[in-house]
Amino acid sequence: MTERAIAAISDSDFAHVTDGPSAAAAIADLIHAISGAATRAEAGEMIGLAGLDGTIEKLCGKVASLPAGARGSCKLPMLALIDEFDRLARVMRAELERVGGQIKGVSDQRRAAAAYGKPKTGPVSGGGAR
Repeated sequence: MTERAIAAISDSDFAHVTDGPSAAAAIADLIHAISGAATRAEAGEMIGLAGLDGTIEKLCGKVASLPAGARGSCKLPMLALIDEFDRLARVMRAELERVGGQIKGVSDQRRAAAAYGKPKTGPVSGGGAR
């Protein structure tokens, strides 16, 4: 669902954003999609964020093109969007650290198995019969 929500927003040219309330609604939709992605990532699920950077660029450009009075009504929603991106970044960093720890554990186990797991073959030196 999150990938579809992000893809749907990413496909938008934000033509419907013509005033403060429509801009705030578009920002709220994006916050909802980012929140869903963060929640899924916290649960250990893979998330797709393709196109999200372009979407942010388009939306910010659209908001910047609004009259000054309309832009003012977007300040709090934009701050909330930044907060949600910060949450997503924290979740992704934590997941990266968790997976990195698992990879290190597997690597350590493989090294130990390689070092101790194979018996040496061949003649034994130093104490054989003559």
